[in-house]
Amino acid sequence: MSASLIFGGDVAPLREDPSNMFGELAQTIGDADLAVANLEFALSDRGAPLRGKIYPHKGPASALAALAEARFDAVNLANNHMLDYGEEPLLDTLEGLAEAGIAGFGAGRNAAEAARPVVLERGGLKIGLLGFTTTLPTGFAATDAAPGVDPLRHRWRQSRSAGWSKPAPSPRTSPALSPASRPSRPGPISSWSTPTGGRR
Repeated sequence: MSASLIFGGDVAPLREDPSNMFGELAQTIGDADLAVANLEFALSDRGAPLRGKIYPHKGPASALAALAEARFDAVNLANNHMLDYGEEPLLDTLEGLAEAGIAGFGAGRNAAEAARPVVLERGGLKIGLLGFTTTLPTGFAATDAAPGVDPLRHRWRQSRSAGWSKPAPSPRTSPALSPASRPSRPGPISSWSTPTGGRR
């Protein structure tokens, strides 16, 4: 069993004309068995900037075509710009991704949907995708009755001897997967960022 995977960072499509947005990279992205990236903000023609957001971001709905053209399979939606223009653009993005056949994870119409994993099978492997964000503007977290992103709240404690901080146990638990939908094996790659931006 084997599969080629591509994990991209922030994708922030702003241009109105989505054609050839990824240029020569589109071929490489499309040739992978699984291509995943972080969609930095909502793609919609609706909404207005939220009060208090200094740098609100949103892309045009037409930019969804660029993700489909590059043949992305899934995008993470759990980030600090997804609701910069309110709930309507997020809902438009969820609908547009579904119509394009691209799986979105890390945000949803309610908390249960936002926390729901995406499990895709490639090359005989089941690959599970979860999206969380610790950078959480007020009102961005999904609730039982409101759309939003999937929050990962944690506490930090200081180690006096080592002189560095490390995360304390988080009260949030990952959603349980049934045996039939669990990924085939633990993921070989883990990546996270500290609140100060340092990557491990």
